[in-house]
Amino acid sequence: MFFLIFVLSGTTDATILTDHFGITLSVDGGGNFNNLWAPTLNTSTANYVVADWATSGPPIPSGGEAFDVEAMYFDNDATYAYFAIVTSMPATGYPGSMFGWPTHYFNPGDIAIDINSGYPPASDFVYEYGIKTIGGSAGRIESGATWVYDQGSAGYPNGYPPQGATQYTKFNVGSGTHEGDATIFEYVNAGLTEKGWATWVIGAKVFLSDLGNPGNGTTLVTRFSPDCNNDLLFSPATLSGGNFDINMVVPVPEPSTLLLLGFGLMGAGIFGRRALKK
Repeated sequence: MFFLIFVLSGTTDATILTDHFGITLSVDGGGNFNNLWAPTLNTSTANYVVADWATSGPPIPSGGEAFDVEAMYFDNDATYAYFAIVTSMPATGYPGSMFGWPTHYFNPGDIAIDINSGYPPASDFVYEYGIKTIGGSAGRIESGATWVYDQGSAGYPNGYPPQGATQYTKFNVGSGTHEGDATIFEYVNAGLTEKGWATWVIGAKVFLSDLGNPGNGTTLVTRFSPDCNNDLLFSPATLSGGNFDINMVVPVPEPSTLLLLGFGLMGAGIFGRRALKK
């Protein structure tokens, strides 16, 4: 299978975010996003959820803008699924010393995909599929992989264990079945600074067949978070005609605090559209 993988430290204008969803990121003189978040391309099928805390999104992530996950996009056609994520977390991550955790290192999580899950996630919530976001395996798709959260030297897990699997951030390469690789994968600098931190765009274009060929009526939940779970997005969707609600859960666990503050924004007027074309 032919695939392209981009993990760049430079800037680029050509991304799945712009080419498929029609989003052009921009900031005003105060360093706030002033772009529209709604897709301008593939508008009849694309869906999205926005959680930019600096504007109209949920409360500030633990650690602030450095860990902000601004928005997530999903779309599909008869052959491919398209993912795009806007975040302040670079592919290289952050040394924990920047935030008072000198023995830690915070990396991005992987794109987690749960098929036929309820929402909020039930106790049997599992990630059937994952897309690796960093390293030499970036763009790799695995099913049935082992998902983990990092355990810090202080003994505090970066995934808040009482919530179990819903807090796992990444999977171990090779622990599952290698289904394929993204035909396009990108983790690029958007070339702008928001609230003092660089903005990064993650994008993946994958074959639906590598996700088990989900059909009409399938419920798909996508999740992305940094290692520390200081900010995350859940984006559930029913792959069928008509409208569906998009909901988010934004927990704020350590390293800044040992208390989990869960914000379930269900019914908060955040909506999307989804139509699966097979």
